[in-house]
Amino acid sequence: MSRLVTFWNQIHKLKSLYEKRGIAFLNEIDSTPEFKDFYQTLKLLRTEDFNFKQDISSYFGQETRYINFISEPNLGLGIFLFPVGGNFPIHDHPDAFVGTKILKGKLSVQPYDVLEGEKQSEIQKICKNENISQDHIASRLDPIVQVNKKDRLIIPVGGVNYLTPKKENAHRVEAIEEPCAMLDVFIPNPNFRVVYEEVDGKLKFVKKYEIIKALNSLEFNDITTTPLSM
Repeated sequence: MSRLVTFWNQIHKLKSLYEKRGIAFLNEIDSTPEFKDFYQTLKLLRTEDFNFKQDISSYFGQETRYINFISEPNLGLGIFLFPVGGNFPIHDHPDAFVGTKILKGKLSVQPYDVLEGEKQSEIQKICKNENISQDHIASRLDPIVQVNKKDRLIIPVGGVNYLTPKKENAHRVEAIEEPCAMLDVFIPNPNFRVVYEEVDGKLKFVKKYEIIKALNSLEFNDITTTPLSM
């Protein structure tokens, strides 16, 4: 069995466990044997495992692009292609798990532990059905979220990282020194993110951002010799 098929099966197992147990599973995901198997495979994944028709460098552009593998409500999988300096502003992943692998380049990550998970989740719920401004969110609840700012991480090619509802659940990411290809697994997979700004060591709501929709996306099955019908 190829490494990619193994990985494919493992992420669907994590998705299934989430669908059965919900947020309780994600809160303890990194202590489960299923996560440990997944994370070991994530560490081993290489660009060659995806059998792209061309070298991955040929898919980079002047702006950030996205290679879409899976886009389901409870599971997302894809590769972000950042040019040098390409970045996502501070955003969060409430009640979610994200696993990351750097396939090319180097990524700078400024992580935050969110200390007010209930408020974070409430902001997410409001944004789900509404396009709201800072003034609108402030009329519904305090737009300031308490966080613990962590040390900046530099993840080199081959490096992995992950976040959970309780660990580094908000972050800013940026490609440094060279273009960067970042593989992400999202459980669950909302079609938007909430963007914040840092103010006096806290995070303040800025806007709802449909991050994938805003990017120039490629479909994985169009650029590989191994279509994902596994």
